This record gives sequence, structure tokens and C-alpha cells, in this order.
Amino acid sequence: MERLRPEANPVFSNSNSKFAFFLSMPLALRLTSALVLAPFAGWVVWSGGPVFWGLMALAYLRSLYEWERLALKGETPVFDSLTGVVYLSICYMTFIVLCIFFPHGGFLGLAVMITVWSSDTLAYVAGKIFGGPKLAPALSPGKTWSGFGGALAGALLAVLAVYATYPYAAGYADPAAFYTAPDIFLVIAAGIFSGIIGQAGDLFISLYKRKIGVKDTGELIPGHGGILDRIDSLMLVSAYAFSALCCAYFVL
Repeated sequence: MERLRPEANPVFSNSNSKFAFFLSMPLALRLTSALVLAPFAGWVVWSGGPVFWGLMALAYLRSLYEWERLALKGETPVFDSLTGVVYLSICYMTFIVLCIFFPHGGFLGLAVMITVWSSDTLAYVAGKIFGGPKLAPALSPGKTWSGFGGALAGALLAVLAVYATYPYAAGYADPAAFYTAPDIFLVIAAGIFSGIIGQAGDLFISLYKRKIGVKDTGELIPGHGGILDRIDSLMLVSAYAFSALCCAYFVL
């Protein structure tokens, strides 16, 4: 019997299998970049110190450069430019304050990053496998409702994992006493809301790119585009996490 050539095999055919994308070069490039950058970024946030400040400064300046470069191409460059300065400054500042000035800030900053990574990953996988109706075709044609569901599931699982490990990372004498039934419901709500906020941050940057008429904000990260393409969800989730934790520490 003649062996089936790879290009004739349904597993390798984009037209016959949604799983074929997971064998493609673009995904391999995205995964390689993520596997290199994510552990380094996580270590920097966890460790803090001069390296953290240096990385935050470089990331902020690069993000601002990408935004302003696109603003100059738009029809309202002054408004777009000021919007970028305000938005990026608030998001970066809340993340820095969260990591530096909150108790166990390194853990909290890493938790925010893991939540966003988990949400983005499951959104990407679910969208590619299940497809279906578009979420916001006018803003981001590739996003689907199945991907949105994956984003919520990924964020929820990550937040639950953070909640389960926090008392151990914080050094509680009796970690079991940390868990209460009312808190679990709040944690579930926070997880779902983190997924929604992350998607909103993604769509906000997509709206900006659509307005300017570009696909990516830059070409800094192979397979991902610019730094804003990579941290679009993280920025808004950071601001949300900062606000939520302020309420938890100072209000509740």
C-alpha cells in the first residue's frame, strides 16, 4: 500500500483539520519566544531589585515608542499620543506599585503575569480548535466566542491556583486557616473578571491598531509582534489587580 504523503494526510491539511495549525511554523516561533522570555520576565518580577527597575524602564520606553510611532500615522496624532502616555503610565505604575510596595509583591506580580499567560494561552487554543462566531469582528477579526470562553477558563484556573498557593508563599503558620468559603466565591469572581478585563485590554490595543491600519505594533518579539502586542492584556489586568487588592487591604 502506498504511504500517505504528509501533505495528503488530513492531519497536516489546514482545510481538513483545525489541529494542523499546531504543527505550523508560526506557532513554533511563538512558543520559542514565549519559552525564552516568560521565565526571564517571571524571575525579574519575583526577584525585584535593580534588574526589575531596569526592565520596567526599558519596557515602558519601548511601549511608549511603539504607541507614539503609530500615533504619528493616525488622523489625530496629538490625541492618540496623549492617550498613550496616560494609559501606559497608569498601567505600568500600578504594576510597579503592586510588585514593590504590596506585601509579597513579587508573588503578586508573578501571579498577575501567570493569570494573563494562562488566559491568553487557553483563549488561543480554544479559538483555534473550536472556532465559531466572531467576538468582535470590527475590532479583531480573529477573536471568537470560544476563545473568549477559553480566556475566562484560563484566568479562573490561574487565580484559583494563586489562591491555593498564596498562604504558603506568604509564610502563614497555619495555611489551612487562610481558606474560607466566602473568599472562594470572591476568588472565582475575580478570576472570571480577570479574564474579561484581559480580553478588554487586548481589544483596546486591537482597536488602536485597526484605527491606524496596522496588524502589529512592532516587530521586536518574533512570532508576537511588538511589546504592546504581548502585554496588551497584562497592562489592564495589572490596573484591575491593583484596584482590587487596594479594596481588599484598605476597605474590606
